Amino acid sequence: MVECEHVQLSFISSVNANIAGYCRPNSQKRNSAASLTVSRNKKDVQSDAEASTFPPPLVLPGDDLSVDPRYPPQSLRSWLRLPERNDVTPSKNVIYVAATPDIDSEVSFVKTWMQPQKLDSSKIPTPNVNDVVDYLSAFYHGLQVRLLPPPNLTFGAWDTNVKSKSKANIPRYIGMNTQTESTGIRTRRSKDGVFPAQLNLDDLLDVAISILPNDAYALLLLVNHDLYEDEDDEFVCGRACRANLQAQEEE
Repeated sequence: MVECEHVQLSFISSVNANIAGYCRPNSQKRNSAASLTVSRNKKDVQSDAEASTFPPPLVLPGDDLSVDPRYPPQSLRSWLRLPERNDVTPSKNVIYVAATPDIDSEVSFVKTWMQPQKLDSSKIPTPNVNDVVDYLSAFYHGLQVRLLPPPNLTFGAWDTNVKSKSKANIPRYIGMNTQTESTGIRTRRSKDGVFPAQLNLDDLLDVAISILPNDAYALLLLVNHDLYEDEDDEFVCGRACRANLQAQEEE
């Protein structure tokens, strides 16, 4: 795991919070917002939680709260009433994480697509999937978070008649192989030139949907490649698909 380079941790908002006009709700309002019932106690109360447990937002320049510091807050009760919310049920209560796909030797050239062409990435290690699982376990406290069971997903050749082993040649498709099938993943040359090539997000989501375990509350599919969704996109970082409990993220 990459270590934080800051000398000390800060549990207060940035100087920009005052400049932007952000005022943090007092403890009584915060406790009321976090409660399942409406509190009639108007007296301010002190929370037993340490400041480091629930620190205030940083409100850095460009943050949503900096741009619109008076945007209405959302309480826990309001969130629970959202029709878009996915309920955790006894039969669907596990978050699965699919590790970045392996790469068959016949398409070894796609490894070069993971390296930026314009930036020095030698000091940026690829995230460890176990660190991702640990982070999600802490963030989604109370839910089970597991690695997707083997076999791992694998990138392979989609059109065996096309011999494209040069990084200069970008095949139209590469295959994503699961235990039962292979799906064609559209590719294209990167528009901004940061990476040699990109993978199509929608095709990767189709793969995620096809491997969703029966007890999954959600599935997170990780890739080391740059992504695009529409032809007009330069890139996308990821996409969540609520209807099928999927999320696709670029590491």
